[in-house]
Amino acid sequence: MAEKIASIGIHVKQWVTWHGFALNVTTDLTEFERIVPCGIAGVEMTSVAREAGDGKRETALWDEAVAGVIRGFESVFGVEAVLRDEIPGCTAQSLARG
Repeated sequence: MAEKIASIGIHVKQWVTWHGFALNVTTDLTEFERIVPCGIAGVEMTSVAREAGDGKRETALWDEAVAGVIRGFESVFGVEAVLRDEIPGCTAQSLARG
């Protein structure tokens, strides 16, 4: 059986687009048993945790997945990501104000 570990999507409405992706890292997959993921029959949802099967703590696995996504983003877009926590004086509140 084919397995699905991630999704990429786009939504367009009135000349505005939303896009994103989801990577199942430590996701509880039980609810996916009730649906046909993305309308693809015969596909079983999986996660990085399930595929790795090495007993890593969820926090460590999550941190590794986030770091991998950031590295991929940097590589594709030719940029260097700076985490909010690493910018002096930058808080969620200051970001919200612009």
